Amino acid sequence: MKVAIVGAGICGLYLGWKLAERGEEVTVFEKKEKIGKEVCSGLFSERILEFIPESEKLIQNQIESALIHWGPAFGWEGGGRVGVPKRTLKVKFSKKFFVINHFELDRLAASLAEKSGAKIVLNYNVTRKDFVTFQGEFDRIIGCDGAISVVRKNLRLNDPKFYLGIQGFILNPQPKFGGGENFVKLGQRTMGLSGKFREGKKA
Repeated sequence: MKVAIVGAGICGLYLGWKLAERGEEVTVFEKKEKIGKEVCSGLFSERILEFIPESEKLIQNQIESALIHWGPAFGWEGGGRVGVPKRTLKVKFSKKFFVINHFELDRLAASLAEKSGAKIVLNYNVTRKDFVTFQGEFDRIIGCDGAISVVRKNLRLNDPKFYLGIQGFILNPQPKFGGGENFVKLGQRTMGLSGKFREGKKA
């Protein structure tokens, strides 16, 4: 079976890897010039090792609990308004979460997909016209190209709602697991919720 996957993020790459392992003829199309989501690290459950065992080498930190702060006066140390939260609740997770760099995880998944026989086409922005052509060339077309996708538009699905997110880094070198924080901090804000966790050398 010939399969076209639109989007070479972690979902598209993982799917391409597993389908290629089954012997399917897979082509993954990515609009960017290189693989890798250039954002901060993310939190992944322990189950990531069931899906991608090789990702164990990418673990930067392990998160065991969350501190949830209530109160508009709360702020992070080192910048902005700092105050004492009205209430703090500690939630201990039944299973650990891993902090893993998104860029390196994408690169790992791409390598596994290509080794299994999947073809990755970079710098190819799939249009609605391409989608029509693909229908004659491929047996299956799978959309893994995010919320604003050509696949979504072709299926006439409603546009999703978006929420503003601001990313920042605080440089504060600490040992990888020995002396680093093993919890995530969540704080109330006027317009929503803020969060902070330690990557390893960055927070």
